[in-house]
Amino acid sequence: MRVPRLLIEGPLAAGERELDADAAHYLVSVLRRRVGDALRVFDGAGTCADARVLVAERRRCVVELEAPFNEHVESPLAVHLGIALSRGERMDVALQKACELGVRSITPLFTERTEVRLDGKRRDNRLRHWAEVLRPAAQQSGRTVLPTLAQPRTLDAH
Repeated sequence: MRVPRLLIEGPLAAGERELDADAAHYLVSVLRRRVGDALRVFDGAGTCADARVLVAERRRCVVELEAPFNEHVESPLAVHLGIALSRGERMDVALQKACELGVRSITPLFTERTEVRLDGKRRDNRLRHWAEVLRPAAQQSGRTVLPTLAQPRTLDAH
C-alpha cells in the first residue's frame, strides 16, 4: 500500500504533533487512515519525516514524527512560469499541473486580454486560494518544496 504524504505547517521535529483540523479531516476521513498507519509528512521547504498515526478522530489527529531529514526530489531545472490570469477553475488547474510538473516559481500575469480584475482584498483572497491549490498538488506529486507564488503583475513590470 502506498504511504500517503501530508504537508504540515511549521518546522518538523521528532515527537508527537497534533494536526490542524483540515489535515486531520483529510488524513482520517479522506485517506481513511487509522491508528498505527504510516505516513510521510513534509514542510514544503524540503524537510520530511516519517510518521505514525497515534490518535485518529474525525476532527483531531495526532501523529508521532520520527527524526526529520532533508529529501531532495526537486528538478535540477529552476523553471519559472509566467501564466496569464484566467477565470474560474482554469487557473486552479493550470497551477496544479505546473506544480505537478516541477515548476519552482509562478507569477500570475495581467495581459492585454486578461478579463480577470484583482485589486486589494480580492487579490489577497485569490493568492491565498491559489496557495491552497498548490498544497494538495505537491502532496500528490511527491514534491517536497512548494513552488513560490508571486504577486500578480503585468509583463512590463520590473
